[in-house]
Amino acid sequence: MEKLSRQLELASSYHLLSVGIERAAYYGLRAIIILFMVSETIDISREKAFSIYGIFASVLVLSRILGALLGDLLFGNKSVLIWGGLLQMLGAFVFCLDSKIVIYIGLGLVSLGSGLYGPNLFSQFGKLYKKRNKLLDVGFVAFYLAINAGSFVGVLGIGYLGEFNFKLGFIVAGILYFFATVILIKRPPPIKISSQKAMVYPKNTITLCITITFFISGIYWLSYEQGLSSSLYSIREATQTIENAFLKEIIKNFNSYAIIVFCLIALVYWKYNYLKRIIKIICGLVSAAIGFLIVLILTKNGASSNIPFLLIALTFIALSEVLIAPTINSLLVTYVKSKYLATIYSLIVIPSSIFSSLWGYMALFEYDDIDSILIFCIVLLIVMGVFLYLIRELFIETNNLSSEIEEIGMREQL
Repeated sequence: MEKLSRQLELASSYHLLSVGIERAAYYGLRAIIILFMVSETIDISREKAFSIYGIFASVLVLSRILGALLGDLLFGNKSVLIWGGLLQMLGAFVFCLDSKIVIYIGLGLVSLGSGLYGPNLFSQFGKLYKKRNKLLDVGFVAFYLAINAGSFVGVLGIGYLGEFNFKLGFIVAGILYFFATVILIKRPPPIKISSQKAMVYPKNTITLCITITFFISGIYWLSYEQGLSSSLYSIREATQTIENAFLKEIIKNFNSYAIIVFCLIALVYWKYNYLKRIIKIICGLVSAAIGFLIVLILTKNGASSNIPFLLIALTFIALSEVLIAPTINSLLVTYVKSKYLATIYSLIVIPSSIFSSLWGYMALFEYDDIDSILIFCIVLLIVMGVFLYLIRELFIETNNLSSEIEEIGMREQL
């Protein structure tokens, strides 16, 4: 058992290092690409630059689905994610050519490569923990920590380089993509463990749990994005009078710092203390509602410049993200057959995209109507929390709820 634990830590560390480096390259590149497009070198209008970037974001959703299907059904997760990393690397280097056409080529390569890489890496990582239910949540907290730490470092590092030289930023991003891919090529052999029995539940129960998980994800991220935008608006207003640029940046990025800190705390605590996943999600919904409520109270009383209380609100919001996002990933690995992990993971963004589109289409509130937006988000989160509490017994947690237990390391999983 101790040997298997060490093998698991070694195997997962390769994936964590890879995703951290890949996210650093991806978010770092995102931080400078629009600035590059509107620079004198490319000279694209700001409106067109944002339009091009919007198309890039839309294509990314479709490429994730394509990459997942290729990995799950045709070529194997490992092969597809490696090709995805190489395509992203090529896309980053293409940006070094000073031409408008390379913007489209580079964004196309990066979006396609990211779609091939992301879902298949998730699948590979999830399979490591498929039969280790007690370590599953810890594993995905580490996964989420790697993503957030990598993106934070990438935005700061590559963004800083881009201020001096765009090509240097793109070259660094390309090199990071290369190392993120090579790490997975050189990873140790898959862990092989003996077969074990699993409790098999009716397919309709599994389907219902997956459907509810998708719905939870969509509602939470809609509320999170709208509520956090309003909260950050209050933060920007409150920091206008601060002259110290360093302190202002710390306050503006406080949410990112808090997420990383909470991930570290969760890694330690959940390794020795198990809390039911549905309870974690309910606590996360309540935590986000509390954070938005604090911001609402401050704005209603004209105290939105009270920075300490705004930071407390951001702390609750960050805690909610750490409680919910990794747990949703754990639920997917628990309920979904190993063969289709990448495909289902690629589809998890669709509910939030649909809800966000409906939000924009219906235009229920003006963008600056912070009070109404926050009230709506708070009510939505509380209603969802009550609903989940009432159906909590549906989410029975055992070693594995999936009707299929497969050996980690089998050829068809790679």
